[in-house]
Amino acid sequence: MQTIFKLFEAYNGNSIVRLSRYPNSIEIKQSELSALNSIIKKYLDSIYTQYGYSYGNNKNIYIFGDIIDTEYISKMVNNRLIFSKLIERNNITTKDEFVNYVKNNLFNLYNIRGKDFSTNMMLLGGTIKKGKRGEEYSLEYFTDFLYKTKGRVINIQKPTNVREDIEGIDGKFMWNDKLITLQVKPFISYNVTNGYIEIISEGSLSFSTIYLVLYKENRNKANEFIILSNGINCDQIESSNGVYKTEIKNIVNIKDIIEIDINKYNL
Repeated sequence: MQTIFKLFEAYNGNSIVRLSRYPNSIEIKQSELSALNSIIKKYLDSIYTQYGYSYGNNKNIYIFGDIIDTEYISKMVNNRLIFSKLIERNNITTKDEFVNYVKNNLFNLYNIRGKDFSTNMMLLGGTIKKGKRGEEYSLEYFTDFLYKTKGRVINIQKPTNVREDIEGIDGKFMWNDKLITLQVKPFISYNVTNGYIEIISEGSLSFSTIYLVLYKENRNKANEFIILSNGINCDQIESSNGVYKTEIKNIVNIKDIIEIDINKYNL
């Protein structure tokens, strides 16, 4: 079993990223995926900059009479859902097939006139709307949690540059002159047993942040949240087939389930 710190470390070009799910699971080096994402970003810039688009700067632009929210375009870079779906649609089975397909189909995938563009926009529409709600709920919960446990009000800011966005930073704030970073991801379920917590999450993890806030939206009851410390102890969080496992001492909080003194952690 490989630790998340080893698997997703942002600066380790040899770390492995798994795209899609069995039986179409494809593994690619982080350095190779970064190079591919650079090609995608360069293509998006070449097409949409003339209409007022800039990566990470969200606004409405007008293209051929259509109104496009540039957030959707920015989210096309390093979007695992788009990658997963194109792998499944085209029965791609190897890394080289995947890389070559993306390089040879930039127009179809990312141009407003491409045959797969509207499909990708619909995929992103659902992801962005749900992700926005989840981020808002989670960051609000984290803010309230710190106020209740530490008696201080924080102002969480969103990423302010492309690097932070790519590294998976969903929020940041200053605490005693130290920059604290947060990543927010959805989770499906968790289980606490024998001193460990196992969490199933569909979100792709960058794990360069100090805290990870996981959320689960529930229709008929309160939303659920889990806060994990990713700072000193991030190399103790293990990953295997979408299940994330760590000792319960790395849990900062699970709403209504476990309360652990935050003074033991980074704040």
